[in-house]
Amino acid sequence: MNNASGFEVIRIVTASDDMPPEKVALIARRFAEHIHIFGYTIQQETDKSLIGGYVIFAQGTKYDYSVAGQLSRIGRHLKTDRDAEIDVSEGKDDAALIHQSLSEALAEFKESPAMLFEDDDLWEGDEAEQERKREKILTDFAKASEVEQVGKVMSVSDGVAMVSGLENCVSSELIMFSETSYGIAMNLESDKVGVVLLGECRDVVEGVMCHRTGRAVSVPVGRGLLGRVVDPLGNPIDGKGIIRSTESRPIEYPAPSIVERSPIDEPLQTGITAID
Repeated sequence: MNNASGFEVIRIVTASDDMPPEKVALIARRFAEHIHIFGYTIQQETDKSLIGGYVIFAQGTKYDYSVAGQLSRIGRHLKTDRDAEIDVSEGKDDAALIHQSLSEALAEFKESPAMLFEDDDLWEGDEAEQERKREKILTDFAKASEVEQVGKVMSVSDGVAMVSGLENCVSSELIMFSETSYGIAMNLESDKVGVVLLGECRDVVEGVMCHRTGRAVSVPVGRGLLGRVVDPLGNPIDGKGIIRSTESRPIEYPAPSIVERSPIDEPLQTGITAID
């Protein structure tokens, strides 16, 4: 996003309002160097829900270095792992499985090096020593965060949200507005994307931010779905617990050909002569 003067705006959202301005300026300067921004202004905001760390918005992209972001990614990892079918022959109880899944998730999502900018140790010693420490951290600056292309809702009408900013979005991609609100990218235009909302999505209003997920809309498949009631994304809504499924498929999936289908050897009587 650019301001009236033509400079890029680097928006830094911190978890607390006591971060020294010089630290914020250093983060912005190093970040600008990393993604090759040569003229910018800094906009700082505070969001205590981040718990710790910070989130950077620049050039229509969100770089999440916050504790809340890490926890959210761990939660999504656990949900994916939980949805996998568990082999009861292993003899593990639920507590052991939860412990194993959580340990694997925590091992995968280590603390972001960028968050160490808040470590007072980086501000001790002479300038050369400080610079050496920071350069070491910045080696993996981009790899340690969750980078998302973000968009902004321009309008919502008849279950369709018009979103700007999702330049690289592809057709049928899953768009996330919040942990409970999703949509499908359908109408791709040069400056906006029409997103069909899945469900009521009452929190999706003008001005709300959203981001790409990088994957097509898919749902779990298999015998675990038999007799279950699910929402458009395959999440259970019947109160019977999670769905054990080891496979998922895109909603736009070709049906088996006539040759591949089993022959019909038992008619289904509906009681309606025109159909039977």
